[in-house]
Amino acid sequence: MASRLWKFLTTDIGELVSLDTVASSKDAAEAVLGLAEVLQTEGPNVQQLAPLVTQLDSLLDVLNSPLGNLVGASLPFVSIATGLLKFYLEKTKKEPTIAQSVALVSQAAYLATVKEFLEQPQAKKWLAKVGDRPASDLVKKQLKQLELVELNDTEARRALFYFHESRLAEVYREVLIARLSALGIRTEQAAKIADKLARQTNRLMLPTLVNCSNSVRALVEWLKIGGKNEFEKYLSIDIYLEEVVAPKPHEQVFAESFTFKDIYVPLKAQPLTNAGEPEESQETVVLEQWARQMLNAGEHKDRVLFVQGGPGRGKSVFCRMFADWVRRHEHPHWTPILIRLRDVAVLSRDFEETLAKAVDRDFAKTDSGWLTDRNVNFLFILDGFDELLMEGRTSGGLDNFLDQVGRFQEQCARNSEKNHRVLITGRTLALQAIDSRMPSNLTRIEIMPMDDELQYQWFNLWAKLIKASDSNLFDIFEDSRWPEGIRELSREPLILYLLSAMYRDEELHLDMLKGAEGIQAKVLIYERTLDWVLTKQRAEGYRREPETQGTVTDRDLNPDITELAPDHLRRILQEAGLCVVQSGMEFASIRAIEDRLTQDSAAKAFLEAAQKRLETDDTPLRNALAAFYLQEGRQGEGSIEFVHKSFGEFLCAERIVNGLIEICQPGRNREYDIDDPAFCWLMYDLLGCHVLTPEIVEYLTALLTKHPDFQPEKLHKRLYDFYWRWSDGEFIDAPPENLPQRKMRLLRERTPDCEEILGQRQVDVYTGLNTMILLFELHRYGINLAPKNKHTSSMNSVYNFHPCRNFRSEYFDDMRLKRVLSKGFYISENISLSLISPFLHHLDLRNISLDTISMGNVDFSYTDLRGSMFSGMTLGNADFSNSELIDVRFSGMAVGNVDLSNSDLRGARFFGITLGNGDLSNCDLMETIFVGLRFGSIDVSHAKIPADLFQELSLNLQEINSDETNSIG
Repeated sequence: MASRLWKFLTTDIGELVSLDTVASSKDAAEAVLGLAEVLQTEGPNVQQLAPLVTQLDSLLDVLNSPLGNLVGASLPFVSIATGLLKFYLEKTKKEPTIAQSVALVSQAAYLATVKEFLEQPQAKKWLAKVGDRPASDLVKKQLKQLELVELNDTEARRALFYFHESRLAEVYREVLIARLSALGIRTEQAAKIADKLARQTNRLMLPTLVNCSNSVRALVEWLKIGGKNEFEKYLSIDIYLEEVVAPKPHEQVFAESFTFKDIYVPLKAQPLTNAGEPEESQETVVLEQWARQMLNAGEHKDRVLFVQGGPGRGKSVFCRMFADWVRRHEHPHWTPILIRLRDVAVLSRDFEETLAKAVDRDFAKTDSGWLTDRNVNFLFILDGFDELLMEGRTSGGLDNFLDQVGRFQEQCARNSEKNHRVLITGRTLALQAIDSRMPSNLTRIEIMPMDDELQYQWFNLWAKLIKASDSNLFDIFEDSRWPEGIRELSREPLILYLLSAMYRDEELHLDMLKGAEGIQAKVLIYERTLDWVLTKQRAEGYRREPETQGTVTDRDLNPDITELAPDHLRRILQEAGLCVVQSGMEFASIRAIEDRLTQDSAAKAFLEAAQKRLETDDTPLRNALAAFYLQEGRQGEGSIEFVHKSFGEFLCAERIVNGLIEICQPGRNREYDIDDPAFCWLMYDLLGCHVLTPEIVEYLTALLTKHPDFQPEKLHKRLYDFYWRWSDGEFIDAPPENLPQRKMRLLRERTPDCEEILGQRQVDVYTGLNTMILLFELHRYGINLAPKNKHTSSMNSVYNFHPCRNFRSEYFDDMRLKRVLSKGFYISENISLSLISPFLHHLDLRNISLDTISMGNVDFSYTDLRGSMFSGMTLGNADFSNSELIDVRFSGMAVGNVDLSNSDLRGARFFGITLGNGDLSNCDLMETIFVGLRFGSIDVSHAKIPADLFQELSLNLQEINSDETNSIG
C-alpha cells in the first residue's frame, strides 16, 4: 500500500489535526528546528508537535528558507526522523511500514547531505553572496507538490539500498536543481551536484534506520535474515524488465519515426508435427494466442515452444512483442527473459551456464540458485537459433544446443523447483541438416505468410502512420498488374514494409517489376531498397512536382554527411556485409571493414578524398555505415551489425558477385585483368569461411545471372581450374606464407573475439567447398539453358562440373569427392556436409564412391548417380527422387527416411539397408536387387515390381502402401 511522504502522520495520528492548533508563522527552518526541540525535550507531546507537523508538507520545506540559515542553524535532521518514527509507534501502537519509515528517513538523510555540502569552504563563499535569498515561487510550488508523492514498499526498499536510482531521488533532485539554479548556478552544474548528493545519501539511509531499530523492528529483522539479498535479487529482475524487455515494442522501425508497436499485427502460424510437417488435424492459429495458451498449459510443461519461419517472416518482432506482453500481463507469475542468440558469446556444455552468461544480470550471476527459486518462473525467449555463432553452426553445435534446450525443459517438468519454460525461434532452413536429430519434446509451429486479412490490418495501420490520403493501400498491392511473385513476397512482413516505404516515396512502380518472379523479385526489391536508402532515405525533405505529380527530394543528405557518392557508399556496405558474415558473429569491427577497404586501391582513394572534405574528426567510413540499417554492435562503438540479417546477407552476396565478375574481365595484353596469383588470393579472401549459406547462394545466383558483365564460360573455366588445383593440395602445401595461412592471419587480426578461431586447414577447406558450391550453381545454370527433359543433370555442356572428373584431361578419380569431404571431417565433424548437402541436387555425380560418411539431411533429387557406390553411410533424411540410379550400389547403410520416388532404379542393388520409411512410388523395380532390406514402412504405389519381390517386401515390412502397384510375375 502506498503512503504519502508526510501526510501519513496526520492521517494515522488523528490527534495532530483534531486539536485546536494556532497557525504558526515560523519559517520552515524554524519549524523544523522546533520539531527537533520538542521531540528532544517534550517527547511525544501532541499539543506541541501538532502546529509544527501541520505547517510542513515535508522536511524538505526547509529549502524554502534562505540556504544560509541551514548552515547557521543546528538542524539535526536525522534525529527528527528517528523521533517522529518513535512518536508514530507510541501513538498508533503499530510499527510504521517500510514505505513510511523510508519516507521520513530519506528526507532527513537527504537534507543532512545537502547541509554537509553547504558547509564546505567553497560553498560557504558562494552562500555569503546569495545565502540570504528565499526560494522562488517556482521552487515553492515544486516543494508543495511533494505532499502528493506516494511511495510503495517496493520503491521504498529500492530507495533504502540504492537511493540514487530511486524515484525519491529523482523527485528531490528536481527540487534541489531548481533551488540552486535560481541562485545562479548553471543547470548542468546544479544537476551534477544533485547527482553527487543523491549518491552520498545512500550512506546515511541504513545507519539511520538501525538507530531507530526499536521503532522499526520488523524492518530490522527482515534485514538480519537476508532480506537485503532477497530484495536485491527481485530488484535486479525488475530493473532487467524495465531496461531490456519494456522498451522493445517502442523502438523505432529502421529509420522511421514510428515504432514496432505502431505497425505490428499478430501473425498466424501452422502447428507442425515432430517431423516438421503440417499437422493436418490442426488449423492455423494466431501465434500470440497459441503461445499464451501453451505457456499456461500444465500438461505441456515438458514441451519446448519451437517457432520457425523464413527470413523476414516476423520472428524477432514477435519475440519482442510477446516478451513485453508477458511482462505486462503475466509477471510475476511468468518473468520473461529475452535473449538474442546472436549475442551469446559462448555456448557452454551446461545450458544453465549459457543462460546465466547470456542474461548477464546480478540476479543470474550472484545467486547460484536463481533457477530453483520457487517464487520465480522464467520464460526464456531465445530468438534466432540460426544466428548462433559459428561454433553453434558446425561441429554438431546447433543440434547439441537444441538437445540441451530439450533436456533443460524436461528437467523443469520433473523438478518442482524449476518451473520454467523455453520458447525458441529461428529460420526453417537452418534445420535442414539436423531435422532427424531434433529433440522429441519440441512443440513446433511455423509462422505463415500474411493472409489478406492480416495485410488489410497492416495497411490500415500504415495508412494512419503516413497520413495517406487514400487509405485503401491494400487494393494497390492487389492490382493484377503486379507480378504474382511480388504479391506473394508482400506477404512477408519485412518485404511488405520495404515495398510500402518505397511506394510511399515513389521509388517503386509497376513497370519496374514486370516479369520478376521468385528470388529475382526479391533481389529487385533489395536493390531498389539500397538505392532508396542511399539517395532518398535521409533526404532533408520532399516536395510534389506539379507537372509530374511525383515526389522530388529537396536535398539528399547522405553525400553531405558522408562526403561519399552513392556508389562508394554501396561499395562500403557490401564490404560490411561480407565482414559481418565472415566474422561468424552477426557483427563486425569497423576496423576490419576499414582494413579490407584500404587493401583496395580504388576504395582507399575515395575514402582518403572524403576524409579531406570532412571538416570534423569523423571518419567517412563511420558516417557511411550510419547511412544504412546498421546499429552499434554488442561490442560497442567499435563494431556494427545489420538491423536485419537479410540485408547483410544480400550485401555479402553482392560483394562476392563483384569479385566473380572482376576475375573474368580481360586485361591489356593478357587473358585476364586479374592475374593468377591475385585471382587465387581473391578466392581465399572471399570464400575462406562459412559464407555460402543457402540464402546467400540464392541471392548470389540471381545477382550473377542478371549482371550485364556475367561471362559464365570464363567464370566456369577459372573456378574449374582453381578447384582441381585446390583438391590436389597445391595451395595448402605451398611454402609459408601460403594463401590459407595469409587468410587465417587476417581473420585472426580482424576478428580477435571470434569464439571459433579458424586455422589454415579450416580456411583451406572452406575455400574449396565454397568453390565447389559455385561450380554446382554454374552446372545448374547450364541445365536451365538446356532443352527441358527428365534428366539434364549430366548434359554435355561447357558448364558441366563433376567433382571427380577433369573434363579437360578426361581424368577420373572416383574417390576424389570422398577425399574432399574427408578434409572437413578431420577438422570438424560434419563441416563439409553441412556446407554442401543443400546443393547436391540437379548434378552430375556419376560413378562416385562414398563410404563411412555420416550426413544429416541430403538432397540428391534430379541428380545423375549412375554407377555410384554408397556404403557404410548414415543418413538422416535422403531425397533421391527423380534421380538416375541405374547400377547404383547401396550397402550397409542406415537411413532415417528416403525418397526414391520417380527414380530410375534399373540394375540398382540394395544390400543390408535399414530404412525408417521409404518412398518407391512410380519406380521401375524389375531389375532391382534387394538383400537384407529392413523398412519401417514403404510406399510402392504405381511402381513396377516383380511379384516375388512384392511378396518379400510385404512379409518383412511393418506397413506397405501398394495402391495401384503393378506387380508382375
